[in-house]
Amino acid sequence: LSVVCRTPGGQAAAASTGNEKAVASPNGRFVAFDTGSSTYTGGVSGVHVVRIDRVTGTAALVNLTASGTLPNGTLSRVGGISGDGRYVVFSSNASDLVAGDAGSSRFAVYVRELSAGTTQRIDLTPGGGAGNGGAGGERPTSSEDGRWVTFASSASNLLGTPVSGSVRIYLRDRINGSTSQASLGPGGSDLSGARNPVISPEGSLVVF
Repeated sequence: LSVVCRTPGGQAAAASTGNEKAVASPNGRFVAFDTGSSTYTGGVSGVHVVRIDRVTGTAALVNLTASGTLPNGTLSRVGGISGDGRYVVFSSNASDLVAGDAGSSRFAVYVRELSAGTTQRIDLTPGGGAGNGGAGGERPTSSEDGRWVTFASSASNLLGTPVSGSVRIYLRDRINGSTSQASLGPGGSDLSGARNPVISPEGSLVVF
């Protein structure tokens, strides 16, 4: 048993009431979690997402803007991590994580590529616009290679044809930039009200 949430100097992070979930890479080297501890943010309050490299002991903030600064939102929550720890999926109520974001306080889904220092929004329309409903109320998850991300959203504009604003499960292909509905019944019938998506390591199966 070992304590993961430590400072770069090896000390235990300041106590926090915001620690709700942690995810780990398959080999256990990388662990990402949400935390309200100000140890990682230079005293800035709010719940943020941190990734720890258990081999090197380094900690990296995940929910950062394109310029590498903390966003204007007060709540970010971890969803999943890729097998190599390079990609971390999370949801956030910030409106400035990516350029041209909607400026809404609704939760949206993002992927942070830590090696490149880039953040990408996931709940997008076919034309690349922002989803018009909340996403991330149920935590998003990703495939082991980080290509596929599944999430719940009440948006009505994520598909080519508008749908009602009920919560559905969606699957985003980050390589092709396409979004499909995963919560479908027999014959492709619509299943709304779906919750708690989980994706298989290779991204071929979505459980909800």
